Amino acid sequence: MLSVVLWPLVAVIVLIAFRKLIFAAFGKMKSFRIKDIEAEFYKREKELTETEIMPLQDEITSLEERIDGLESQLALQNQQTENHSGNKSDEELLQEVKSLLSEGPYRWRSVNKLAMVSNRNVSSLIPILQQDPAIVTEKNKAGKIIVRLVSR
Repeated sequence: MLSVVLWPLVAVIVLIAFRKLIFAAFGKMKSFRIKDIEAEFYKREKELTETEIMPLQDEITSLEERIDGLESQLALQNQQTENHSGNKSDEELLQEVKSLLSEGPYRWRSVNKLAMVSNRNVSSLIPILQQDPAIVTEKNKAGKIIVRLVSR
């Protein structure tokens, strides 16, 4: 009978005497669990990078290459149409570009787009645009030449 009463008392004394050691052990167990979860998270993140993101980057690269090829083909076609069609005078071209720049929701337009619409190549269009005081030419963050009307 005495032993039944003594066991809880002995347990309380042991808990009081070794409470720092016991709580430290539980704290370490908790930190191990958190570290395991973090390790699992980083492992899953690496799997996502290798299995899902890398193929997308490959697709983006191939699409960029295809776009570059199409742009070069378009530039070739523009040169051919410029050579075969009656070339517009610089004044007619400037009037057409000014009308394009004055219309639409955008203030700035890329020289590539203007060259495509006016059937001129970019290298011949840039000097004409830079000579006109009514047109502002600048480079955007990507390094492409963009233009706008001074009045707009």
